[in-house]
Formats: sequence, structure tokens, C-alpha cells
Amino acid sequence: TSNRPGTLGDIRIRGNRSLNASNEPLYVIDGIPMGSGVGTSPNTSAIGDHEFNLSAGSMADLNPADIESIDVLKDASATAIYGSRGANGVVLITTKKGREGRTTVSYDGTTTFTRAHSLTDWMSSGEMLDFYRSAYVNAGTYGGRYGNAPDPMRDRYLMMGNVGYMNSVLGTAYQLNNNDVENPVLRDATAEERARGWGNADGKVPVYNSGDLFDNNWTKYVNRVARTDNHQISVSGGNNNTKFYASASYLNQESTNRDQDYQRFTINSSGEVKATKWFTLGVSANMGYSIQDYGIMNNLKNSGAKDSYGQALQLARWAPAFADENGDPVLVTGRSNIGKYDVFAPGRTNGPSGHNIVNNLDKAFNENRATSVIASTYA
Repeated sequence: TSNRPGTLGDIRIRGNRSLNASNEPLYVIDGIPMGSGVGTSPNTSAIGDHEFNLSAGSMADLNPADIESIDVLKDASATAIYGSRGANGVVLITTKKGREGRTTVSYDGTTTFTRAHSLTDWMSSGEMLDFYRSAYVNAGTYGGRYGNAPDPMRDRYLMMGNVGYMNSVLGTAYQLNNNDVENPVLRDATAEERARGWGNADGKVPVYNSGDLFDNNWTKYVNRVARTDNHQISVSGGNNNTKFYASASYLNQESTNRDQDYQRFTINSSGEVKATKWFTLGVSANMGYSIQDYGIMNNLKNSGAKDSYGQALQLARWAPAFADENGDPVLVTGRSNIGKYDVFAPGRTNGPSGHNIVNNLDKAFNENRATSVIASTYA
């Protein structure tokens, strides 16, 4: 399964049977097959700019607290009853019903908090810049004006997209005259540095400290402390002739990614009336409504980031997220001079802020809404 709230996990009964076809089992809730299993697919229709999928419901429409029992059918027993739809197995789910006894009212509520914590010891922006520069130096392709010593102009050209808005960033590690990467403040190279091939013809090198380079942890714009609220109230009871059960639930689940969350409202009710000694009528209905903010996704290729957190990890830590003190995100629009940054003069590359996750989170919209009604009667 994915880490997105509201996404169902994958269940396999005796492994996968096909490389291309669905391997999902058929779910049957109170005798009603759901929209999964072999040979089932939703019907798609559209109204205006909105697309709708019409299917027989899914497990996501059910509140787990309303489940009374789960049984699994496999092999011949599954296909004998449900035909080809049961080829991957069948999961039989029975929801709670009323029982004889006094009327009881119960409430269950939980609030939990979740935080993502990376165990990776990531490089700082300065460490990353020194690492990349050393690769060019070792390959003999750095070509700096000061031998093998750090050169802000070459750093910008080779590793920072050669865009002007990176001048201010480089100015945090280099001392620059008039914020100009072509005119850094110089000092005399030490004897040890000259032995390593540092220095121009006059034995000068730029004043540079990689530890002072602007360091932007992009994941802080994506991550949050996620809160999940789950509340349910139910009432049940009955006697020899009448039994009833009703429940209502609300789930609000946030992801640790700011652009993902899930809300679900469910109502489950059932009743049974024994009219005569030989006639009993039962009715059950499960209604659900859900809103899933799926968040940024990218499935254009097998490699690369699939969500906003993955995209944030791919961005260089020396890239700025905001264009000025007003908090406006860096935009790559073909214009120049946004705030204090020269952003994407025509003909140049996007630069390291070209896929600004802050702007992507603000502009992206990927929401799924689902309404379901599952009802059955028996006599």
C-alpha cells in the first residue's frame, strides 16, 4: 500500500496469480459483492470538468468498528459460489447487528499524533557543494580561475543552474563585491593550499566558508505533525421480536505530508423484526461519504519521486524557496527580477528552484470524493 491516508492495503490470498490482471480478492459485505476482484471495473462518466467513477463500492466505505466478523474463501469454494470473480479468493465481511438485551449506547473516540523522522544523515548544502566540486576537480573539469580552489562563478555555472538568483545564495559562503560572482573578495593562499593547486597567478583565492552557505531543508515545507481523530457512537438492543443496531462515525486523518488527508463519515443501521413464528424480516444499510486529498503524485516513470516528500528530497538544499522577505515562493515564469532574485531570464535553465515544492503544494489539487450506499434485506 502507499502511505496516503484513505488508501486501502493490498491483500493477497495464496500469492499473486497474474502478472498483468488484478490480484485483489473479491470483497463481499453482508452478501453484497464490492467493486473489486477479477473482471470488475468502475464505469466512468463526466460532468463538466469533473470525472465520476461508478462502481459497487469498496472496503474504504466501511467503518472497521462496524465489522462483526471476517471469513476467507479460497480455491474451489470461492469460484463455486462467485464464479470467475472469486478466482483470487473471497473475503466475507459481516457487519454488526442488534442482539437481544437491554438497549446500550456506546462511544469510542481517539486522537493520535504522527511525525515522520528521517534516520538519514543528510549532507548540508555546503557539504554537498564541496562534494560536487571535488568530483569536478578530480575529473579535471572544474576549470576555476583560482586553480582547484573554490570559484563562485564556476560553482554557479556547474552546479546551480547558472541563474542569477543564486548570486545571493553564493554570497552567504563567499565574500562578493557588489553581489557579483565574477568579483569575489580574495586572500592569499596558504602554503598548504598552494601545494594542492589552489591560487591564481598572484597566489590569491576567494574568501570562502562552506559552513555558512545558505541551507534549505525542503522537507520542512512538506512535513507536519499529523493529527488523526476517530469518533464513533452506536446504539443497539432488542428483544425476542425486534432487534436493532445503529452507528455513526467520523474519521479525520492527516498525513505527515501537508497535501494529503482523508475524511470519512459513515452511518450503519440494521433492524430485524420477527412478525410471526415463521416470518422474520431484516434490513441493513451502510452509508458512507469520504473526501481524500491525494496530494501531489508523479507516476510518469518508474524512478523518481512519487509524492511531495520525495520531490522535496530531490531539491538541492542551496536552492531558495522564497523570492523575497514577503514570503512569495520563487516562481520560474520567464520573467526576471522577482523580488531580489533574477528568476529565469529567457533562454536559461530553470535553476535549482525550478520545481519549487512550496509553489507546487499551493497550486496542486488532487481530490477524490466518494459516496456509497450498501443496503440489503432478507426474510
